[in-house]
Amino acid sequence: MTAPPDPPRLPAAARPLVAFATLLRGNGFAVAPEQTIAFLRAVDLLGPRTIEDVRKAAVATIAPPFERRDRFDALFDAHFLGAAGEPGEDDDWQPDDDMKVEEEGTHEEILIGEEIHETGREATSAEALAVRRL
Repeated sequence: MTAPPDPPRLPAAARPLVAFATLLRGNGFAVAPEQTIAFLRAVDLLGPRTIEDVRKAAVATIAPPFERRDRFDALFDAHFLGAAGEPGEDDDWQPDDDMKVEEEGTHEEILIGEEIHETGREATSAEALAVRRL
């Protein structure tokens, strides 16, 4: 008799997302497997371009209770950004003078190198026309 095959491994990009759902469960949040799957699909659908896209996907699909949103955000920051501490623990924190707050949608694309190659432009156009199927 042969042993059953090993279960498929999660793609590397999905592991931190699934681990976040596990972290939430370990901290008393009710997260159903269906919500974890919806979270993965939402992140895939959004792109994501920034970590805030991941946060929005998590809030939309996992739907933390309003009264526990601070705890949810603290766990999100600890898991994805490596932030430490509890919410409200460092309320007297002030940004350094040289810190800049970037308004959403006001940043320009940073190009590495001085040339834009024609092949890169074509790939971008093709990607913009791609259809995602879930």
